Amino acid sequence: MPSYHERREWWNSERVATLTNLACSTAARHIADILGTTRNAVLGKAHRLGLTLRRDNQGEGDRRHYSPERRRERFLRNRELELARNRARYARQQLEHGHVVQPRPCITGPYVPRPPVVHFDTPPPLNITFDQLTLSSCRWPITGSETSTCYCGHCSIPGRSYCAAHHHIAYNYVNERRANK
Repeated sequence: MPSYHERREWWNSERVATLTNLACSTAARHIADILGTTRNAVLGKAHRLGLTLRRDNQGEGDRRHYSPERRRERFLRNRELELARNRARYARQQLEHGHVVQPRPCITGPYVPRPPVVHFDTPPPLNITFDQLTLSSCRWPITGSETSTCYCGHCSIPGRSYCAAHHHIAYNYVNERRANK
């Protein structure tokens, strides 16, 4: 490995001038190829000199930036195509084994979010304090401030921190995301 002085002498005034001239118009990877060094060396020297380098994909126009609505539409369209392919593959496999498969219609149209489904009626909380909590009591905070908080206090699900109703509220967002995919 070259010594500190050898590495320091590598960046002579000619290479620094080349780096400075190319910094705004060329990506670090190309500057490194021109100078015969690594991309990280170019990035480090540019940082020490206070130069701003052009990002590798900046100005090339190869990336499209879509709005979240358009990305969602493309995702759903591709998802429907994939589901149709899977249904066709399943039907072919069933026909090979002699089973008759009734085709299901493809779901088309705009995305309509499902309303949240709540399966549990939340029982009235017991409003117990932190000192009254046991290993099997629900730790769902109900009211209070940092120093005096009241908790639900109903029996929790074994191995969990909350009762069934509060566990459903706390972790339902994961199921909703999966259902919306």
